Amino acid sequence: MVIRSLRPVLMALAAFAVCASPGRGADKLERVVLQLPYTHQFQFAGYYAAQAKGYFAAEGLEVELREGGYTRRPYSELTAGRAEYGIGSATYLLDRLNGAPLVLVTTVYQHSLLALMVRADSDIRAPEDLRGKRLAAGSSGRYPEIAAMFAAEGLPPDAYVRVEDKWDVDEILTGAADAQAVFITDLPFDMQQKGVAVRLIRPADYGVDFYGDGLFTTETELARHPGRVAAMRRAVLRGWEYALDHPEEMIDYIVTHFPGRPAKVTRERLRYEARQTARQINADLLELGHVNPERWRRAAETFVQLGMAKDLKRLQGFIAPAGGAPWRCPRGCYGAAAACCCWPCWRCWPTGACSAWWSAARRSCRRRSSASARSSTWRRPRSWWRT
Repeated sequence: MVIRSLRPVLMALAAFAVCASPGRGADKLERVVLQLPYTHQFQFAGYYAAQAKGYFAAEGLEVELREGGYTRRPYSELTAGRAEYGIGSATYLLDRLNGAPLVLVTTVYQHSLLALMVRADSDIRAPEDLRGKRLAAGSSGRYPEIAAMFAAEGLPPDAYVRVEDKWDVDEILTGAADAQAVFITDLPFDMQQKGVAVRLIRPADYGVDFYGDGLFTTETELARHPGRVAAMRRAVLRGWEYALDHPEEMIDYIVTHFPGRPAKVTRERLRYEARQTARQINADLLELGHVNPERWRRAAETFVQLGMAKDLKRLQGFIAPAGGAPWRCPRGCYGAAAACCCWPCWRCWPTGACSAWWSAARRSCRRRSSASARSSTWRRPRSWWRT
């Protein structure tokens, strides 16, 4: 008799467990490809965290994090339809202005990682000092912030000699160049390990402060799957929040899961990269994923002024809406609850027992939805990287 009287409660609890479980339950995960620009390193730690901690799965996504390299770049993979998402920077805004169907999902790095690196014993201390010198850098389209810095300082393209910047070659060490374009997150550390003191010339120090890495997609993906784009944004920002709060754990993850990474990517290098990454993301001052449309507009205007783009017509639509459907109970959640309770509930409904459970279930789902909506926001200062 006691067991029979508890039957509605037990079935209600079983259904509630289904609702409370993470992710989308029995829903099939949607598979997408996220193309990285380079080999695995801390620069992409937030994406690893989103994978490892189940944030992608919680949004109904099965994400392949595809390693990049010299022959596999996010731009080509996105535009060819071989990847739905990719990591890029201000260069992708320039590409969009010139016709590429690229869309910004969210910014991650508040500042560009690009800089010029010279030997500390060099007489090059500012862009003006590059006159007559050799610079290892790609085209101005690849490094628009460098080109903008030169323009701001009155250094025309014919004032220096541009030499090829070869993949994984340090031209200032080989003597092939007097300066080279680098990412500040790793190459300065490599120079230190080789006993070479270096100096950095950063565009931000000359009034050119472009955004750094961000998550991009295509116009097609946004038009067909706007909810998926919003889900990717939420998962990625949750991942970055975790990675910034747990740098050592993410370093362990990289070391363990990517044994084929280049030998130079040691724990010490990853720690250096983690500190530099945190500084450029700047999450102790700004909300993770903060996007200032006016700042992107100023970058676009710079490209037009430099003659790198014709006009600003395609700036419209560059930034994807940050919203989208919040977290919902898995499909069938309420249905499962109803199926469990439909027969016995007619007995307990007058007492209010099942009605109370049903209201509690709905409140739980609303709390989960609210938590998901807040998951991409900054919560507390992070100062470990200052040490």
